[in-house]
Parts: sequence; C-alpha cells; structure tokens
Amino acid sequence: TNPPYVPSLISAALANAGTWRAFGRVPLAVGCREGLRRPVGKTPREIADLFRKAESIAYTASGTSGQNYLDVLDRFGLPDTIARKSHPMGGGEPVASVAARRIELAVAPLTTILSTPGLATAAIFPDEFDAHIDMCIFLSPECGDGAAGGLDFLTSPDLDGELAAAGVTRFELA
Repeated sequence: TNPPYVPSLISAALANAGTWRAFGRVPLAVGCREGLRRPVGKTPREIADLFRKAESIAYTASGTSGQNYLDVLDRFGLPDTIARKSHPMGGGEPVASVAARRIELAVAPLTTILSTPGLATAAIFPDEFDAHIDMCIFLSPECGDGAAGGLDFLTSPDLDGELAAAGVTRFELA
C-alpha cells in the first residue's frame, strides 16, 4: 500500500511495524495506442503540449493516480483547458479505452501502461511533479517466520533490474 496508510494499519494491529519496508516507486505516465507516438515526453512542456493537442484523456477517478493527475493539471495551470477533454473512469478503464480506440490518451501508472497490450508510453511525468505512486510492503502480525523470506526477496537489490524493466524504481521511506 501507499506509505501514508501504513501507520493506521500498524495501529489497528493489521501490520507488523518491524516488517514495514519500501518496495517501489511507479511514475505516473501517459499512454497512447501503440505506434502513434515517439519519442516519450519527459518534460513539463512536452507533457503540457501533449495534453493541449489531445482530443480526449482518460484517468482513474479514484485512487492515487487520478488525484496525482488532477494535481499535475493544477501545476501546469491547465485545469480548465484540459478538464473538458478529461474523462474520469473506473480502475483499468482508461488504458482499455485507449486500446479499444475510444479515447486518445490514458493517464495511469507506468507499470499499467507497459503491461497493457496495444499501448505505448507517450510521456512519463518528471520527478519534480511528485506524481509517482510509492508502494511499501509489510507482514501481518499473524505471519509465520517463513514469510520474512518473501519480504527479503521482494526488497532485494537482485530484483531491481526486473522491476526497472516493468517501470518500478526503488525509494527510501522518509
């Protein structure tokens, strides 16, 4: 889950505080139909231009990625311009709508865009927009001793290359 939720889970005795670890960070990205756009936009100006030129943009209405998208629009100063083109949807629907050619662009975590057949990455939100999704992992208090090995595996640097290929980078808990 996202780091801000963990203290409440620990307080409710649903998470073992001693096992709480950072897992990975996924940047918010923009997907388009495969073959339509290259190179990948990575600057605020490139992303703003992409949004201005788009006819339709889908995003997940609830959850971290949808709120991050709306926050970024505020930072660009474009909410009124882009709002009429933006379509809030349920989880998984933005990328499916682009793949089905009903929507031009989908705003979603990079991992979702990379794993959706028929989609390509049109842009990746830059670090300065703080539009990433941090995920951490922990064990429940009921887990046995063997479960710690799973945490060790998932947080091992040996897995970093595979995670990076899937759009996930490591981060440190603050």
